[in-house]
Amino acid sequence: MVGPEPARQLLTSVVKAREGMGAYPSRAFNLDFHPIPHHGDPWNSRLENNYATRRGKAVPSVLAAFSQGLDSREMVYSRPTW
Repeated sequence: MVGPEPARQLLTSVVKAREGMGAYPSRAFNLDFHPIPHHGDPWNSRLENNYATRRGKAVPSVLAAFSQGLDSREMVYSRPTW
């Protein structure tokens, strides 16, 4: 899928799953997406291009999601699977 819909679906799924565990008592949290760039040959990479702000362009990378409850020190992150 291309566009904002995959991120929206992921966000909705994360909120529903964590809400069911009672993880968000304050009903507020931070959610950040960070690309982890691929430093190999871009022509042989099968990764999607994601915008990397440090480079100012889209590069082949894995998109990782990090979330943290506002009243918590707990940090949750996604791990890509192949």
